Amino acid sequence: MKRPSGLVLLLTAMLSLFAIYSCEEKPGPTEPAALTLNPSEEIVFDAKGGTKTVKVTSNREWSVESDQPDYFAVQRTTDTTFTVTAEPNENEEAVPAAIITVTAGEGNDSVTKTLNVSQ
Repeated sequence: MKRPSGLVLLLTAMLSLFAIYSCEEKPGPTEPAALTLNPSEEIVFDAKGGTKTVKVTSNREWSVESDQPDYFAVQRTTDTTFTVTAEPNENEEAVPAAIITVTAGEGNDSVTKTLNVSQ
């Protein structure tokens, strides 16, 4: 009877290692996406306008946007903060209120928080 060649033994060993590795559980996110804002509900500017900073705590990458950027501009300033800026309102009429939306994560592994902003 012929002995298996070195190549056959090598291929068998490689296939065995591949089978063992492919059965292992693959690591994924250990925690669901989390997001907190401070302040967490509302920002109110007086007629003078100004800039206010919001602190973001999240275990995912996050983005921020304003639905009224002409009145309330948002800008991410660091990995943990963004600013909301309101221009002075010199009219007697109130400017439209805005909703600031912050989203952390993507797709099914995401969470969204909103802030109401007024002047």
